[in-house]
Amino acid sequence: MDSLREMQRAFAAALRDPAVSCAVLPPANLAVYRNNGHITFREALEQTFPVVRRRVGDDYFRQLGAHYR
Repeated sequence: MDSLREMQRAFAAALRDPAVSCAVLPPANLAVYRNNGHITFREALEQTFPVVRRRVGDDYFRQLGAHYR
């Protein structure tokens, strides 16, 4: 049996890369967590860098955030 740390690492890796399998949840369920992670990250960037967002526009800011992530 995997240790908790190994299971957490596998889960985190599966959230970052859809090609990675995870024993914790089925792939269809991981999509929900992956989507929430993307949205939360984007919202955190928007709140942290509001001036940059206004200067470059919403679409470009989202592209920058996705690339940064």
